[in-house]
This record gives sequence, structure tokens and C-alpha cells, in this order.
Amino acid sequence: MAKKLNKKVVIIGAGVLALLIIAGSALTIRHFARRNPERNLENARLALAEGDYRRAERLFGWAYAYGKTDAWKTELLFEMADFHLIHNEQHEANWPKALSCWNTVLNISPQNIPARRNLMQYFYEMADSGASGAWRNVYDNASELIKLSTDNGDDADAETL
Repeated sequence: MAKKLNKKVVIIGAGVLALLIIAGSALTIRHFARRNPERNLENARLALAEGDYRRAERLFGWAYAYGKTDAWKTELLFEMADFHLIHNEQHEANWPKALSCWNTVLNISPQNIPARRNLMQYFYEMADSGASGAWRNVYDNASELIKLSTDNGDDADAETL
């Protein structure tokens, strides 16, 4: 024997179901809005201009994660490296993250001269300040830069030599 449902129970149940559907839709829209790399990059630049470094770092990460092409990601990695090297009252330079950005560029494109040059300069400064193990990295990066320059038909600059 089937009992009749109370009208109040039906109305409350329908209201709860409608709220769940609206909340689920809003979360889905929010999730897919985060997946837009250009929008995340624009918001990261705005947050950086406002001095909100934590938010900028998070948005740069999302922009990189959802980037579509290697060329776009390479440009973004250089911008992220510059961001990580900002040193002021609110933000301390994070050299390991900048190194990670340059190494990721080299993983994407081993012939990238600016990334290789940035790594060579970093390791040169480290070696010059007393880290004797860094001289090997300076030599490796300089040798690779010289090789890339000669392959492109250019002469290596004096700093690299």
C-alpha cells in the first residue's frame, strides 16, 4: 500500500534538489573558468601589479598548467623566472624556482640560448662567490652556448668565451 507524500516534504525535497543543481553548475563553471591560460596570465599580471605575490604565483602556475603550446609555455616560463627573481619588502627572490623555470625551458627546447645564458650567468655568480662545484656547470653551459652560436653561424660573445 502506497502512502501519499506530504506536500511539505515534496517542496523541501525539490528545493534541496534545485540548490544542489545550482551549486553543482556554479562549481563546474568556476572549474572551467580556471582552465583559461590567457585569463589566468592576465589576472596574474594584475595581481603582480597590485603587489599580491601569492595570488600572482598561483595564477602563473595555473596559466602554465593549462597552456596549450610549447612556445607559449616557454614565454611564460621566462616571465615566471623574472617574477621569482623579484626582491623587495613583500617578496623575496626565489632562485631555485627561477632555475627550475630555466631548466624547464631547456627541457622543452634544448637549443634555447637565453635560458642557457641565464643558467650560465647564475652558475658563474655561484662559482665566483666560492661554490667551486659550480665551475663545471659554467663550463658545460658555456660550451653548449658556443656550440649553439657556431651552429647558427654567429660568433660567441666575449662573456661566454
